[in-house]
Amino acid sequence: MPLKNAPDQNVILDSKGYDLLVKMNLIEFGQDAIFRLHSAGYAVHQKWSGDTCHTVYLHKFIANHFLVKPDTTKRLFVRMLNGNKLDCRIENLEWVTMSMLRRQMKTKHNQTGYRGVTKDRGYYRSVINIDGKRINLGTFKTAEDAALAYNRKSRELFGETKSLNQVQDQ
Repeated sequence: MPLKNAPDQNVILDSKGYDLLVKMNLIEFGQDAIFRLHSAGYAVHQKWSGDTCHTVYLHKFIANHFLVKPDTTKRLFVRMLNGNKLDCRIENLEWVTMSMLRRQMKTKHNQTGYRGVTKDRGYYRSVINIDGKRINLGTFKTAEDAALAYNRKSRELFGETKSLNQVQDQ
């Protein structure tokens, strides 16, 4: 489905998502695009009611209709599994907490170049956050050893994620 302000880019929908948009009168076959590309890269539709603008994010709209939300008191976000913000197929969407959303981000670059590793008095300290609590994994002679410790604990707790450090296991 083309976007109003970016006709060279398309939203990817499956038949269930497309049928929902037709049923909700958000699109009609052959109609001009009503969704536009948001500055953050998502497909959105903005509706004005008086002086108030309501923004409908397509991926959230579809997730709210087809995906079961996890039972949690934490705020939930919709993540695109393949990283494409315009791929709004149901199988590409999942509800996650902010901590899981962050775990799927690429490695963060800090002074040491490794996620969860800081320099501390000539040594390298490895730490990981679990449910908002900082867990000390130890101190190491090299940043690489500290990064490996972080990776081991992260895999144990969260499985394979994009936030793992790119370091060779020795």
